[in-house]
Formats: sequence, structure tokens, C-alpha cells
Amino acid sequence: MGSGAPHEAAVTRERVVPVVLSVLIIVLVAVVQERSRHLAAIIATVPLTAPLAMWIVFSATQGDHRQTADFAASMLVGLVASFVFVLACWVGFRQQWSFPVVLVFGSTIWLAIVSIPSLVGRWLR
Repeated sequence: MGSGAPHEAAVTRERVVPVVLSVLIIVLVAVVQERSRHLAAIIATVPLTAPLAMWIVFSATQGDHRQTADFAASMLVGLVASFVFVLACWVGFRQQWSFPVVLVFGSTIWLAIVSIPSLVGRWLR
């Protein structure tokens, strides 16, 4: 094996683990929702991608706490946008809009929210 083997294994693990865990969560939601929609919804919102993303950044920066903290802070906009996305979808479903319309509505609002920091940054320059 070459000198890059441990690094290659870490990169592979960083890519495979999130995918495997995501698939497991999706399968679990599909199975559990038949018995309890409430429990399936809770499982669907398990904080999975955020910790995995932080782990990937932490590993990629050789354990740099500052860069990982900056990354986590940047995730706050996405967190707020995701909350509002779910809220917008809830409103759309309550209004009995079609599924595609609900997703487009929620996604448009999500995109607007995540674009705000960039737009404000450009405006302030």
C-alpha cells in the first residue's frame, strides 16, 4: 500500500458513512410510518447531517476547532431556512395544495432565506 492509504480510507469513510446512515434513516422512516406517523416524523428530523457534516469538516481540517466552529455558525442560516421550509410545507398541505406546489413553495422560501446573507454581504460592500 502507498503512503496515502490511511488518508484514502478516512476520505472513503467520510463519504460512505453519511450515505449509509442517511439510507438507514430513510428506510427506518418508511417502516415506522406505517405504525406511527408521529414517531416517523421525529426520526426524520434526527440531527444526522449536521453532526456528520461537522465531523467531515473537522476531519478535513485536521481537527481545527476554529474552522469547524465557523462552519457550524454558518449552518445556522440553513437551520432557520429548513425550519421555515417545513413550516411552509405544513401551510401548503393544510391548504390542500398539490405535493409539487407545496415543495416548490417551501423550496422557494428556503432559497430566499439562504440567499439573504450573500445578498446583504454584496449590498454592504
